[in-house]
Amino acid sequence: MGSTGNVRVAGEAHDAEEAFLAVVGYAFATRPLAWRAPTGGVGDAPTTAGVGRWAYASYDCVTAASGTGLSGVDLFIAAGLNGRLDNVGIASLLAVEPEVSGALGAIPPDTTFWGLPADAVAAAGAGGEVPASSPLRPMLRAWTAFMGAPGLDVAITHKTLHHKRPRVFPLLDGRTAMAYP
Repeated sequence: MGSTGNVRVAGEAHDAEEAFLAVVGYAFATRPLAWRAPTGGVGDAPTTAGVGRWAYASYDCVTAASGTGLSGVDLFIAAGLNGRLDNVGIASLLAVEPEVSGALGAIPPDTTFWGLPADAVAAAGAGGEVPASSPLRPMLRAWTAFMGAPGLDVAITHKTLHHKRPRVFPLLDGRTAMAYP
């Protein structure tokens, strides 16, 4: 495969072939299963040759539950992307789930983050008033319910919301958020 030009990622030019190979590596690279027989175990080692090297199989390939509300897989998907969920975070996810599910259900289905007026998003981010009719209102409510709960941080909040509504919530964590002004 010859060079096909450049692609821009976060404002930087990258060779298109290298970018393609990086994505393929993320999706399909494997590592050996480091299985060890427990003391007193029964049977042979699993026949699995390897496991996914990155989170593609444990996050990107997992389908969100149907409907607008959060359930099972939606609540624990952040762990598939190294969300570091502990007992406090899990209890918080379960506690605020009804509030977040209600907010997600109030976001019009055709809403996209990039389709929102930039000035309205900036004003909301600065603590400005958000009209009740704006799709930003339930978006911010879902985000606020998660972010205010103990044990839930920007990574778990965005990994959970992005998985459920990827066109509405950007995938942010402590590192990627620094790339935004």
